[in-house]
Amino acid sequence: MYPQPFENPDPNLPPKGFSSRIYAYRSLANQVIPSGVFTRSQMDTVLFDTLAEYNTALWQWTATKAGYYYMCASCRFTAALAAGNIQMDIIRDLDSQNIARDFTTLVLGDAKAMFVACVFYALAGAAYYVRIRQTTGFNLTFNNGVGNHYFCVHKLS
Repeated sequence: MYPQPFENPDPNLPPKGFSSRIYAYRSLANQVIPSGVFTRSQMDTVLFDTLAEYNTALWQWTATKAGYYYMCASCRFTAALAAGNIQMDIIRDLDSQNIARDFTTLVLGDAKAMFVACVFYALAGAAYYVRIRQTTGFNLTFNNGVGNHYFCVHKLS
């Protein structure tokens, strides 16, 4: 009989595919993003975190081991009060290196969702977070909830 997916025949090793996985999201009130400044996305609740690597006070994930990771983030926001641009980045805190970016143009009344994903090599001990910047001239509100405003990481190797 062959092992099932994520099953490891050696009981002394962690299950395959479960070495480092996090899913954090915004559960408190909707987050308001001011215009013209980079704002850290406040994912304050963890749905799962297999190695306790996500810090809900600093809204960041810290890699405990170096390796290749799949990382994604999403945000959904309410109708824009004016036209402008919005960008969402995944940033390495150590040197403010941009790991991934999504960029879109808003028109008056737009209510959109943004998504960014990447595969990259993470450094052990380095922290990563999501930041957002918008240029409508007004505050922009991001919806809270598991599927609306989240940050997800999965170790590949």
